[in-house]
Amino acid sequence: MADLFPAQPVPPLAPYDTSGVEAAFDSVLDAVLVVDDGGVVVYANRAAERLFGYPQPELTGAPVEILVPEPFRGPHADHRRHYAAGPTSRPMGVGPPLTAVRRDGAVFPLEISLAPMPTADGSFTTVVARDLSARSAEDTRRDAELRAALDRRALERELLASDHRFRVAFEQAPIGMALVDARPGRERTILRANATLAEMLGVPADELKGRLARDFVRRDPGDQQVDRERVESGDLDQLVLDDVRLRRPDGGQRWATVTSSVVRDADGDPDYLVTQVVDVTRRNQAEVAAAERNARDSRIARVLQASLVPYVPRRVGPVRAASRYRPAGHGEVVGGDWSDVLSLPDGRIGVVVGDVAGHGIESAATMTRLRTAVRMLATSGVSPAGVMRRLNDLMHETDMVSDIDLATLVYAQLDPGTDTLRYCSAGHLPLLLLAAEPDDMDGTPRRAVSPVPAVGGPPIGVIPEWRYSEQAVTLEPGGTLIGFTDGLIERRGEDLDMSLLQLLDGLSALPASVSGDVELLADAVLDLSPGVGAEDDIAVIVLGYAPDREAVDDLARVGGSGRPTGGLIDLIDLAEIAVRPPDRWA
Repeated sequence: MADLFPAQPVPPLAPYDTSGVEAAFDSVLDAVLVVDDGGVVVYANRAAERLFGYPQPELTGAPVEILVPEPFRGPHADHRRHYAAGPTSRPMGVGPPLTAVRRDGAVFPLEISLAPMPTADGSFTTVVARDLSARSAEDTRRDAELRAALDRRALERELLASDHRFRVAFEQAPIGMALVDARPGRERTILRANATLAEMLGVPADELKGRLARDFVRRDPGDQQVDRERVESGDLDQLVLDDVRLRRPDGGQRWATVTSSVVRDADGDPDYLVTQVVDVTRRNQAEVAAAERNARDSRIARVLQASLVPYVPRRVGPVRAASRYRPAGHGEVVGGDWSDVLSLPDGRIGVVVGDVAGHGIESAATMTRLRTAVRMLATSGVSPAGVMRRLNDLMHETDMVSDIDLATLVYAQLDPGTDTLRYCSAGHLPLLLLAAEPDDMDGTPRRAVSPVPAVGGPPIGVIPEWRYSEQAVTLEPGGTLIGFTDGLIERRGEDLDMSLLQLLDGLSALPASVSGDVELLADAVLDLSPGVGAEDDIAVIVLGYAPDREAVDDLARVGGSGRPTGGLIDLIDLAEIAVRPPDRWA
């Protein structure tokens, strides 16, 4: 082991002879070809035979273009001649994946590395090819083959029999290569390293000899000791370390995949390690950059969503309100779902729930414009059906429809003076009513729930000049109104009607102590969503109706005159705040 490659004069080389490297290359897991400057394959290892489907005798002596798909053979020959004029090493992973063709005509992706190999016989190129079509399965298979191939006696004969060509291949390999002392009681010192490894570690190759391997690999000392004991006990013949950070004297950042195979002596004790180091720095840097971009985009989206989701006051006249919003589960935070509560002329109260199709910035922008339009129309005294008609006209008259195909919406006006809820739905899911008085037939008070019939028309933005209709129902004092978007119940592959029935069953099962509190009820409604696998945003609005008749009459008078009287300053503040733009909420 003192000198695996003793210096000696190199005799003139006979015509190209692969006997010295054949055994060594046959133990390599990747396909290896040696091609002369005329593009003829002069050597192919066993892995190449398996990868391309040609027997070694048939592949040797054939033009390398037989491995190139037919449409690319002409250009490949031109590229090969250009490369021969100025050959350079090309490490694996540089450039896009290429394609090759097997003997049976199957085309598959692969990546290659190239290393020029000048000899006395002429210039040759060593090509290392790796199949990308089934990397995980192939890696597992290769690991098993490597353990079987690295028989101590065979590898020792192959290393001792390696001639000048093997030394050239070792030194000019496009991946880092090293031999490391593994004898019991000895430190893991580097016996030999090639130029590629020296460049990775930032240390000249001649200075690496005799250095401790642990000086260049960031690993827990305890893990290193465990691996050493397993190697010496014969329990471990190969060690693979993924994404290892290399130590460089200049402090530079390098990551690599390190594979070490144990070579044992005649007594079965570890002798040395054959170590391969593949630089994965570019891949890791790309992954880190992508993760940073995603994190930045997510932060921007959260801030944007927070600015777009309208503030819903907790109380407007005789109505207590609670709203909830949950973004879609696929990673985007910005969406087109919203809910709102408005104080309207003559003491009426408006409630809106909307859902713009799609996700992302476009949907959020359309939602903002629709929300603003609803506020302007509603506070101007326009009826629910009139609001829908005007919104539908806006979708077709402006560029909103070119960005977003449609939006569903339900808008309702509550008149506390008559307990009347007048509403219009544009293709939206129905509002839900919880009865004012709980039913305690089973000993636990619960409130009955029923959907409000969906009356109105199709989603806005679908049919131009559609004339929407509206309907009125009675909202009993003490009753509760629930509005939501389809993300609450919609799941791919599931029937929407069945999902709605499941929601109704879940609401009916809630105890009155929960359904009677708008905040608790809003949380419970959101919890009734299946949650996992949600592909759409969810917006929920809950209104608890508890009118004080005297206050309602005062609010109606204030709404008509626009001036506070007596002790109604709190009601006036709520009425004024409810119509402020979102960026002016106190």
